[in-house]
Amino acid sequence: MECHSVLSGGGQGVNCIVNSDKKENKREMMNEKTVGKLTLRRKIGVILALVAVCYGAASYLMHRKTLYPAFVELEYEEAKKDINRISDAVNNELKHLDMICKDWAFWDDTYQFAEDGNAEYIESNLLSTTFTASELNFIYFFNADKKIVWGKMFDLDEEEFISAPNLVSEIFSEDSFPETFYAKRTGDGPDWIISGIINTAEKMILFVARPILTSSVQGPQKGIMAMGFFLGEDVIERIKEQTHVQFEITQASQKNQPGDRNFIPAQHITQNNSVAIAEKDNLELFASIDLVNTNKEKSLIVQVDKKAKIIEKGRSTLYTAMESIVISLIVLLLVVLLLLNKIVIKPVAKLTEHINNIRDTGDLSKRIESKRSDEIGHLTRQYNKMLGDLQRQQNELEEMAVTDGLTRLLNHRKIMEDLQREIERCSHHTPQLAVMMLDLDFFKRINDTYGHKAGDEILVAVAHALKASVGMMDIVGRYGGEEFLVVLPGQGREAAEETAEKIRRNVAKLTWPYEGLQVTVSGGISIFPDEEPENLLLQADKRLYQAKEQGRNRIVSG
Repeated sequence: MECHSVLSGGGQGVNCIVNSDKKENKREMMNEKTVGKLTLRRKIGVILALVAVCYGAASYLMHRKTLYPAFVELEYEEAKKDINRISDAVNNELKHLDMICKDWAFWDDTYQFAEDGNAEYIESNLLSTTFTASELNFIYFFNADKKIVWGKMFDLDEEEFISAPNLVSEIFSEDSFPETFYAKRTGDGPDWIISGIINTAEKMILFVARPILTSSVQGPQKGIMAMGFFLGEDVIERIKEQTHVQFEITQASQKNQPGDRNFIPAQHITQNNSVAIAEKDNLELFASIDLVNTNKEKSLIVQVDKKAKIIEKGRSTLYTAMESIVISLIVLLLVVLLLLNKIVIKPVAKLTEHINNIRDTGDLSKRIESKRSDEIGHLTRQYNKMLGDLQRQQNELEEMAVTDGLTRLLNHRKIMEDLQREIERCSHHTPQLAVMMLDLDFFKRINDTYGHKAGDEILVAVAHALKASVGMMDIVGRYGGEEFLVVLPGQGREAAEETAEKIRRNVAKLTWPYEGLQVTVSGGISIFPDEEPENLLLQADKRLYQAKEQGRNRIVSG
């Protein structure tokens, strides 16, 4: 491939002529294939060996070491998470119950009631609606001596107060708050709490007790307030909906024991519980935890029966893996044929097609992607490198064709092309366009006084000042000699005047290593569509000379 630079139409360009000798190209391609035969053959042999080894090792590891134990572990972890979700949900029910209990226990009216048992408090607050609104089955108040001041059981289904002496005796003994129960309180300070599950012969009860204090949570403690609700089917169904877990809670013992022996503290619900998991023959999993009372005796059992879907999926995956080994051996034979096509024929055809495409289009920016390390990969990289070198040379020549060699601004031809393009764009999209013609004042005198070298330095410095004074979308070019053209897309007269004044000031501020030298600029502005497109430069040039006639170092815009 031979490339020659040419100049035409006042600019520079690049023409690349690709001369191909068919016989020589054919001979070179045959040589490349001959050189690569042994290497490619080795590659295919290595690939076949690796595939066979990998399949054998993978099948063994999947069966014996990896897949099935991993699926079982995942299934067990999910079962533990299900149990933990249930425990957390029960604990959340206790937290909600505690919020209600605190609102009542830390209240000045309750504080007074615990002391005098006034009837007005009962008539105003302890109504059936109180129980139904908070879904409570019992509320009890105890005075400072831990004797019952008031307390009742309530049937939420029938919405009426009930008498349940046996149940009350299992919770509280001798119409008082048991001292052994009181000793189970937790928390620092006066606002202690007793929270947990009471497992009685009749019911499982969510229970919370709080000290009776003032509304500002101050003492001395006037008594104890206890409330709770039955852990019945309705509550269990609600927890099932929250957790999306099917479970059962059964009583490990239904012996009628003192209240503290029946009590399961809240912290025992979420802590110190090991999950027991067992697999059944029909791909079902059984998971359970034991909830222990304060004497560390098993009181309740939470159990989950679930379909072992993950284990079932693991078995299915293993069966599929075994089938895939057989199929893979068949596929392997086809892979050998495909590899020959992929490693040798297709890359060469792709490279040839790419060369022909560049020859036809002249687009040197296209590349062939290749990460191969063999001879074809090396050839592709060298080919891409050659294209990069040619493209860089072409870009340099194209830049020379549109750039002023001294100031590095756009040259006259390019700035005029851009101006025409912006006028056409303005007609369809942008409502306004400003054109600014600038000329250095007394530049001939400067050249005559300080020399042409100084003049060149001034032109370069002024060009830099112009670029620094305009926006990224604005266009600056050298119109000719000491004249510059600035195109301001989207700017009206006022904005263009501000930009022009900024340019004038920045040029005037420039300092020079020549005694007595002061460089200023004069300019004229025209606005599209105020002026017809063909008159934009003419009007800007006229206003430039008006600025000269008015004393220079100024901008005239109309």
